[in-house]
Formats: sequence, C-alpha cells, structure tokens
Amino acid sequence: MSNSTLVIELESPEWDISLKDELELALAPALEHPRVVTDLSAVTYMDSTCLGKLAVMDQKRVLKHGFTHARLVITSPNIEKLFRTVRFDKIWPRFGSLDEAIGTERGEG
Repeated sequence: MSNSTLVIELESPEWDISLKDELELALAPALEHPRVVTDLSAVTYMDSTCLGKLAVMDQKRVLKHGFTHARLVITSPNIEKLFRTVRFDKIWPRFGSLDEAIGTERGEG
C-alpha cells in the first residue's frame, strides 16, 4: 500500500441525486487508500444524497481500515456553509487549496 496521497477531484460544479452513482465510483478508490484528499474546489452545490455518499465513504475508511478522515478542499462559500450547517465541519479537515491539503497530509506546514 502506497504512502502517497490519493487525490480525488470532483470536477462537476453540481452534485445531485442524478450523479450519485458517478460520485460513488469516483470515491471508491478512497476506501482502500490511507491518505486521501477530496478536491471539492469546483463544487458549488451538493445535495443530501451526494453528501451522504461522501460521509459513508469516509466512515468506511475510518471504521473498517482505521484510516484518518479524508482531507477536503473547499473553496465555495455555499459548500462551506453546508458543511457547517450539517456539522460535517467537525468531522473533516478542510483546506482552501489542494497544495495546502496535500502539504498537511505530508506533515508539512
């Protein structure tokens, strides 16, 4: 198993129930990787279905494998507000850039 950081970039600006299967496929590699950064910098909208997919992926990583929580890159005020509203800001470390999130994963900064 690699010590490098797996970066999952969600490129679509909107993630809703119609993209739930695509999101699940995009997140699947994270289930077996100890170091993950999920880049949500392009995301401006996420519905509860996709938010749930993200939460389930992370919960499985932590509970099944003992990995740390994925790090998230969030630049949209709407997405940051969503995470605060549902209190996911208490679960995931969030960063304003991919470089910052990866640097933190490597123990830098």
